[in-house]
Amino acid sequence: GGGTVVNAEEVNGVTTINRQVNLANQDMVITAFPNPFTEDLKLSSNIAITESVIAQVYDARGRIIVNYRGSFAQVSNSMASWFKTQAPGMYLLQLKTGTHSETIKLLKK
Repeated sequence: GGGTVVNAEEVNGVTTINRQVNLANQDMVITAFPNPFTEDLKLSSNIAITESVIAQVYDARGRIIVNYRGSFAQVSNSMASWFKTQAPGMYLLQLKTGTHSETIKLLKK
């Protein structure tokens, strides 16, 4: 099912939450843009930015190359910084909450 996308914008150190949703009966949706990307990557999701998540990034061979734990806002900011330092290639990002899991493919040019 669909859901309401949480828009988390950080301007001058202040994070604005536009909408939070309860995912009890919905699938988790993660969006990465732009994708493919060269340097800057933004992640958005229909989960609350305060939701605790575990993010794992896999390389093209299926090896876990990084783990992040924290709120969605913390994890998405950490991921964006981390990807700036990575080599071009295909990556899989898996995001898990207590009840949901979603994996998306990311391509860094």
